[in-house]
Amino acid sequence: AVTIVRNFLYGALMLLLWEALQKSKDAQLAAIAGKSCKEVRYHFRHSRDWLVRLGDGTAESHARTQAALKHLMPYTQEYWAPSAIENTAFEVRDEHAGDAAAIDAVTQAAFAHAPHSQQTVHHIVRALRAADAMPVSLVAVDAGGAVIGHVAASPVRLADGRAGWFGIGPLSVAPEQQRRGVGQRLMHALLEQLQAQGAAGCVLLGLPVYYARFGFAPQQGLEMDGLPAEHAAYFQALAFGAERPRGVVRYHPAFGAAGAAA
Repeated sequence: AVTIVRNFLYGALMLLLWEALQKSKDAQLAAIAGKSCKEVRYHFRHSRDWLVRLGDGTAESHARTQAALKHLMPYTQEYWAPSAIENTAFEVRDEHAGDAAAIDAVTQAAFAHAPHSQQTVHHIVRALRAADAMPVSLVAVDAGGAVIGHVAASPVRLADGRAGWFGIGPLSVAPEQQRRGVGQRLMHALLEQLQAQGAAGCVLLGLPVYYARFGFAPQQGLEMDGLPAEHAAYFQALAFGAERPRGVVRYHPAFGAAGAAA
């Protein structure tokens, strides 16, 4: 089971890589990528089919497959770790007064094709800024100074009255800059600033497989106000100390801007 799961996870990564390289402007590299795609696609489909067979097989095969996934999935976070070269291709800094329009554009582009997006996320950022409710607002800028990413933190209210908690988001990265470590750098920098400011912790709504690398996880007894039960697993928290929040969490009213969902 471990071999099948490992081949499946690695094949999934290689397929994404070679498919992307087929679009290279280097004709020779694109040609190599095209041939590689055929080979990788075969191995990916082979491991995928066996993964399904094992998962849907006997109770023992299912348990072994599940255990293999639990063991290997954390390593997939290394897939997206930026290289030393990528880390020098951009910098992260605080939002400046003249960044608003660029942040608007990046946010709209980042969520243009996002599932369940109402295309109003940029209004949330505008409303938070207007309410002076972004104690941390960071941008990633490329070598030319252009804004290519943005993340913000805003205060949230916990039903148990605990203070010092913040909601993370939106996190936006320009589509052409995604999967280059921009989002990770923004998140790490934001969490460092919140801790330096004495925050107790933070919450967010997002994919667990992505945000687990930063320490976020669903918390029993913690729920987001108005979030449907079927999406509860996407609401996660990260405590900076021993304190564990409980109860209902309410985001800043800006998250209702222009009909946007929190």
